[in-house]
Amino acid sequence: TSSVSSADDGLPEYDDSLNLLLVNSSQKIPDDYRPQLTEYGSVQVDARIVPALRRMMEAAEAAGCPLTITSGYVDEQTQNQKFQAEVKRLMTEQKLSRIRAEDKAQATVGEGGYTDSQTGLSVCFTAKGAEKSQFRQTAQYRWLQRYAADYGFILRYPDDPSAADGINSKTKHIGDSSCYRYVGRDNALKMREYSMSLEEYVQYLSSRG
Repeated sequence: TSSVSSADDGLPEYDDSLNLLLVNSSQKIPDDYRPQLTEYGSVQVDARIVPALRRMMEAAEAAGCPLTITSGYVDEQTQNQKFQAEVKRLMTEQKLSRIRAEDKAQATVGEGGYTDSQTGLSVCFTAKGAEKSQFRQTAQYRWLQRYAADYGFILRYPDDPSAADGINSKTKHIGDSSCYRYVGRDNALKMREYSMSLEEYVQYLSSRG
């Protein structure tokens, strides 16, 4: 279990064993990790992010940029179904071999156990009336870019093609600009300041010993 303390503004703070949990296409979620799931809106998320998520969504709405959550926690079985569906699509539409289709699907959709959505610490948003691919053009996206870090959230998959975010940037699904990950406010503010992805920030901290 992660330790918890209270931030000056009343938001809980957790230690980095939770905040900086790293799961991507090459790093599997720990076998002993169990998210503390709760319903929030129409999705499931880890209950530990709810106070910050609620506060952020209330602030966005007050600023005239109401956010709608489109996805949260995804269990391993469901993720594997998504992965296999993408493999099948690639084999059918792009005539790829199964091995090549699996490699490509792993870089975009991700196999069960290898996606950040299984942490329960990530949410994807939409703006009402906007297609997922249009999220970057919305006032909601601009608001999140400016203020999400104040609530402990970061854009999970930055645009920078050199960002080591565990997703192949050339084949990255359009719409990743809608996915935000809770990392704790101190970490989020530093990552914004340093323009680092989660992977880069974890590596940076590791290199400092």
